[in-house]
Parts: sequence; structure tokens; C-alpha cells
Amino acid sequence: MNYKVILAASIDELINLGQDYIKELIEIPRDKAFGDYSFPCYKVINKIGKSPVLIAKEIKSGFRNEFFEKIEISGGYLNFYINKNILMNAIIDNILSEGELYGTSNEGIGKKVYINQFLSKATKESKENYFFSEIIKNSLCNIFKSQGYEVNSENFLENCDNSMESLDKAKNNLLNKRTEHIAEEIIKRKDVKNINCTKVIDLRDYNMSPFIIKNISDELSLEAIMLSKLLYEKEILNFDKCVIIGRKDDNIYFKKLCKALNIIKMELGKASLEYASLGIVKFENGIDYKLLKGRIIFSCMKDSREKNKVILWNNIMNFNYESHLCVEEVYIKGIKVLRESKQINFSTQIPNSIDMYSRELIEILGEFNKEILYALDTLEPYIIVRYVIDFVKAFNKFYSFNVSLEGEEVLCEPHVIKVIKASTIVLENAMKLIGVQTIEEI
Repeated sequence: MNYKVILAASIDELINLGQDYIKELIEIPRDKAFGDYSFPCYKVINKIGKSPVLIAKEIKSGFRNEFFEKIEISGGYLNFYINKNILMNAIIDNILSEGELYGTSNEGIGKKVYINQFLSKATKESKENYFFSEIIKNSLCNIFKSQGYEVNSENFLENCDNSMESLDKAKNNLLNKRTEHIAEEIIKRKDVKNINCTKVIDLRDYNMSPFIIKNISDELSLEAIMLSKLLYEKEILNFDKCVIIGRKDDNIYFKKLCKALNIIKMELGKASLEYASLGIVKFENGIDYKLLKGRIIFSCMKDSREKNKVILWNNIMNFNYESHLCVEEVYIKGIKVLRESKQINFSTQIPNSIDMYSRELIEILGEFNKEILYALDTLEPYIIVRYVIDFVKAFNKFYSFNVSLEGEEVLCEPHVIKVIKASTIVLENAMKLIGVQTIEEI
């Protein structure tokens, strides 16, 4: 439910300036003491011809909307407070109605995103870093798709093992099949020079080392292949945004690639180009990411992708609020309640006297899409994992307060079952975004 749209429509009924115009003016205060939404009356004085205070008083006196329980005037602002009980019911009903689509949006409809990896020698030689690069790429793909973007991603190391021979073979296959003609075009550009028997784009005027196109053995460099591939994909896909994933230490190559593009005048049009840098990841001896994939993914993504990480047995096997084990336990508890209750009365309303733990949990559930958009804007999948951790903490407090067990029988109020159903939906949707499936029993 878009409360800003609802609020804009109600205000427009009183001042007739157009809903879209009013919607753009409505602000979300940083301090909730000033309401959930604020309308800056001082910004419309020229259109209405009255003082901000008088405008605020007139809107307040005529405003009627059940979704807002309180309105306060504060200087040139009119602050609106959402009716929390209606909001709680709307959030839960929306989740139950949308199901697996909850959290998605049409923001990216009609836009194309291309996601690829810059795999330097250091990345290729480390199974852990290669694995980390893959899970970040997959999660970003899921996040963009959830918001309606058409996503194309490719890993030119797909279906090969991690030996240098296999990696180089995959690289050469990619070049032969898809980018050779672009590479030849680059070489013909007047800005490509011969320096010490190598073909380069000279970047010394920009305090960078030359961008090598072909080395002394007359072979295309990895950087040149990535440049050729990028141009080829732009030509074929006509993407609006390109995200390149690579090690934090390899960011210089990305900067050189951008500068080389500019110099040889082979632009990407209006498409944006961003680099998602990764820290170094190491696993404790004996950890097999194929057997413990879900737990390792969760552990790897609890912090920003740029941070260096050491994944220990203790990280993935301990039972605490920030572990994948705890997430699994919460989901299983929720599923058990739903099985025992057998039927959910969807018409059950959340009472006005709802407890603080239920309110906290429902508010977190309602923030899901906002957190997805934040993860998308920052290219940080860990935002989703931190959201899940906050959810788990809130759910356990809610569950302890509202659910009791008598033998195998689960005892709780009907509206609690409804909230639990919504919680399992959101948790499952969130885990899918990071590439981890929920399980119903251990």
C-alpha cells in the first residue's frame, strides 16, 4: 500500500494542485516524532497565496482519511501519523495476498541490466574468492529481477573446474565465439599504440599504467577481453546498466577500462557502468562449500561485500541469532504452527491492543521492499541478510510471547497464525534473493 499516494490524493482534494505534484513534495521525516509523512506547506505559498501556517490549518481542518490517525502543525510543515492498526492489517493482508511476489515491484520494467565478473588471476586461483564472486553475482541478479529488470549475466568460467588450464580454455572459447571481431576493431583504433612490442592504450597522462590490448606474445590480455566483451554485450543487449563484479584490489583495472573506453571513443551510450568490489574470502580448513552451501552463503553475506572475511566452522555451525541455523529453526517453527492450525482465517483482524512484539515484527515485514531497493541501489546483498537477522530476532520475541505448546498442540490466537503465515512468506522470499532455499524440517 502506497501511503504517499493516498496522502497526496487526500491533500489534493483540499488544495487542487495535482496529485503528482503534491506527491513529489511529501517528505518522510528522519525523526518519527515528526510523523510518518510531512507536507511542506511553505513550498506552495506562491500557488495558493496564503501563509504556510494558514495553509496547514486549512488542510488539517478539512482532512479526512482513515489511514491517518493524527495530524500536527509544526512551523511550515504539516505532519501526518499513520493509523498503526490499519497499517498492521494492511501489511499482513498484502503479504498474504501477494505471496511469493511480496517484495517485488515494477520499478525496472523496460530496463536491462548486464552483470558480469572481472576475474583476475588472483580471483581465478582462489576457489573461495571465485565462490564468493559467484554468490554475489547470483544474488544481485535475483535482486534486480525482483524489481522487474531484465537481467543478463554470464560467467565465462561456467562449467569448468578451477584449474588454470581449464580457466584459460574457457577464456579463449569466449573470445573465439563472441568478442573477436570487437577486439580487432579496438586494435585498429588510432589511439592504440605499439610500445615495447605490445599494443596498448596509453594512460600515462592520467597517472595510470598503459591499458594492454595485446602482450608481447601477441595475445589479447584479460582486460582487453573484458573490454571487448562489454562492448559486444552492449551491442547485442543494449543494456541500461552494467555491473562488473571484481576484487577490491582490481578496482584499478575497472578505472583503466572506463578511461580506455573514453579514449578510443567506443562509448556505452547512456548506460551506466558500476563496479561492485569484493574483499578477500578465506575458509577454515575442512569447510566444503558444496556440502554446506546455504550456511556458507549466509555467513559470507552477513557483512559488506567489500570486507575481507574468514569463514570459520564456528561461524556456520553455531546456533545464534546471526546464524543460518537460527534462520532455519525460525522457518521450521513457523511451518509447524501452520501445520497444526490447518486452516488460516484470513478475515481475522489484528486487534487494536496488539502487543509490542507483534507490532515490531509486522513493521519489519512491511519494510521488506524498501530493504530490497536499498540493496539494489548500493549493490549490497548483505542488506538482505541483515534484514533477515533483524527479522529472526523480532520473530523469536513475538513467538515466545504469543505461542505456547501443550505437548504437540500449538496454542495461539487466530491473528497470530495469520502473522506467522506472513512471516514464513517473507522469510522464504528473502532467502531466495540470496540464493538459499528454506527447509521445512532438519
